[in-house]
Amino acid sequence: MGICTRVREELTHAQDAVSAMTASQTIDELECYWKEFLHALERVWSKAQSSHKGNVHWDGWKGAYVTERKQNQMLAYLRHARNAEEHTIADITEKTPGSVTIQAGPTGSAVVRSFTVSRNGTVEFQGLGSIETTFSPGRVELLDVVDRNGATYPPPSGSILDVARAGLHYYADFVDAMERRFS
Repeated sequence: MGICTRVREELTHAQDAVSAMTASQTIDELECYWKEFLHALERVWSKAQSSHKGNVHWDGWKGAYVTERKQNQMLAYLRHARNAEEHTIADITEKTPGSVTIQAGPTGSAVVRSFTVSRNGTVEFQGLGSIETTFSPGRVELLDVVDRNGATYPPPSGSILDVARAGLHYYADFVDAMERRFS
């Protein structure tokens, strides 16, 4: 098995976790796949380190990536969120369940005989008057993470999926560059 093959396998695990996040049916699933993603992403880095141990050119080449992982807000957050998940009991996400609000519509009153919401979100109402419905989807929000030294890392802007996709893109580029340089 080639030096970069194990690294590529971990990148595939991270890609699979992002795909699973996208297809998640519940906020619990989304949170679970987020944590899997964080672990796989950090394994990309550690497998790259391990697979190039003893290579005299590796330390100089990886230096720019080491610096970027420390200084880039998103990359630092991903690393420290994984560490907090692995080594502490602190929450790294906050789940907000979805909800449906139903109230009287323009007529000012409603008598509901039946109310049905289909899987595709279509609302069927039978009764007198009118209703208005408001859907609030469930969310998983990223929380600040605190490292063992007390440093706080705020989450990057964007949804959890935006952050996962951006992190995946960065590490895919890293693996591609590593393969070009060391294969």
